[in-house]
Amino acid sequence: MKGESKLMDFPYLSNWYVEDEEIQKFQDATYREFVKLCKNEDGIIEMNSLLNSEWMLRTYCASKMIMAATLLLNSAEYSIEKNLLITVPYLQYYAMFCAARAFLYVCPYRNTSDIPNLMVTSHEKVLKTTYNEIKNHLNKKLAEKIEKMLFTLKGQRELFSYKFPATGLQELVDYEDVVTYCAILAELTELESEQIEKVYKKKILSNSNGDWMILDEDIMKYTFTYFINSEKNKVLEVVDWDDFYRVARHCKYPQAIISTITEGMAEDFFGAWAKNEDDTEDIFNPDDNWQRIFPFP
Repeated sequence: MKGESKLMDFPYLSNWYVEDEEIQKFQDATYREFVKLCKNEDGIIEMNSLLNSEWMLRTYCASKMIMAATLLLNSAEYSIEKNLLITVPYLQYYAMFCAARAFLYVCPYRNTSDIPNLMVTSHEKVLKTTYNEIKNHLNKKLAEKIEKMLFTLKGQRELFSYKFPATGLQELVDYEDVVTYCAILAELTELESEQIEKVYKKKILSNSNGDWMILDEDIMKYTFTYFINSEKNKVLEVVDWDDFYRVARHCKYPQAIISTITEGMAEDFFGAWAKNEDDTEDIFNPDDNWQRIFPFP
């Protein structure tokens, strides 16, 4: 692939039916669209705290969605190996759903000041918007393939959520195909995020005062505060202090996903799902295969 990225390789996109010229156009269009977002009413690039905070939130959440997709895929593989097939439709669908959400988080065409709505979105909207963005800005054939896989996985998951046929799981969606589509979405997320970082480095960092780096607390709280409907008409707020410290120590402007995810961040994320006692070597190890779909450090 002949795109501009110097931070990582893109093996899945390179082996797909997406031309180098399409990739370059996708990068260029992402760059131009984010530049538009950064302009004030007079057409002058002017970063502010609210916009910077929103895109800090977006890149951080996109990073976690890629790690979540990886964890779910590895769990699905383990379940297939151990004949725990009842979990596989859920794990495969939510792996690709998370990868699609990562892609949409850093898509500059989805500009919004409604942060709560950005954080919680419907499955139908994620599937529809993922298809539209890839079709409109990259490659229609790839968009159709991704849409078909998302709907296939969603349908299989719903089959065992709402109906549960007595004959069980008759045909499993090919695991390696799911990995491929998740990896493609992760690579597209990286390409988008690199262009966003590029805008900052070329247009913002050297031409703006530093006031915009003061992050907005009301926006940034969504990186570490989770809202759960614990009872009827009651919402419980749960604070994840690991997320809080990660965000607090992070760079004050959005960076590419490959730079956002540090080794310590990946270790903490996957390690949180490890069993504390070493009872047996046959248990699922979340620390295996980190780089299934993305080159985490």
